[in-house]
Amino acid sequence: MSPREACRLGTPRPYYSTSAQSNFDASILICSHLLAALRGRDPFRTVDHLAVMNAVKPELKFRSRERYDLALDTIVTNLPCDDRRTILRGKDSGQWLSAVPSTFNGTELSKQEFQDALLLRYAKSPGDLQSHCDGCGATFNVRHGLACKHGGLVISRHNEIRDELSDLASKAFSPSSVRDEPKIHLSRPVEKQTALAQPNPSVAKTQKEDCGDLLIRGLWSRGTDCIIDVRVTDTDAKSYRSKDPAKVLEAQEREKKKKYLQACLGQRRNFIPFVVSTDGLSAGKRKPC
Repeated sequence: MSPREACRLGTPRPYYSTSAQSNFDASILICSHLLAALRGRDPFRTVDHLAVMNAVKPELKFRSRERYDLALDTIVTNLPCDDRRTILRGKDSGQWLSAVPSTFNGTELSKQEFQDALLLRYAKSPGDLQSHCDGCGATFNVRHGLACKHGGLVISRHNEIRDELSDLASKAFSPSSVRDEPKIHLSRPVEKQTALAQPNPSVAKTQKEDCGDLLIRGLWSRGTDCIIDVRVTDTDAKSYRSKDPAKVLEAQEREKKKKYLQACLGQRRNFIPFVVSTDGLSAGKRKPC
């Protein structure tokens, strides 16, 4: 069926018929020097043609981005709040599709992994989830899996990111330059306990919190250690639902720095708070502190 017949029968127009005008305008702009040369206005020069192309392409990309953002805003206007937040955040967190599948780098996906990731990217729930949580017995769904404190799901996502960073650092540096759970010695004294005394839970908690997740020697400068502390946050949790996801991550990044930065600098160490959301949104550019 030709496009003309499709329009006559009331069939929805294909994509190329709706984008014809914008593509025509882009072609006119990119080939403006060629058109001027064909019409005898200017002599043709390859250098001038390449200069026009390099100058026009960024403008065309900017126009396309504006057009696509407007279309996206129109689509998500009537969606529920949680779905809208997830889809709009996907512009910054949906980078898994840009990775080339590779068994060597571990970026390959199975059929089910690809389908589940695509569903989650568009705020849809996979259809084959278990009916009840194996940690607390409650009805299981994606929202419950991100928030449940039982069964180890929350700590598992933290440890998976920590182990991935450790693996990447071991490949970039020598394995001896990477160490897990480095101690961060704070300036406050630690309460001493005798062998017969009962352990103080608050002291044990404090000592456990004084450890980072990863230490890399020579990351920012030779002979200097850098401690990385990982935090993974569900930015769609009830306490964060009224806040901008990027602002939530930035606040948690500042909280990490306030807690550990001075202690690390006092030992001539750098400190990096690696704060991300559950769907891959990062708190910002990584720079030494």
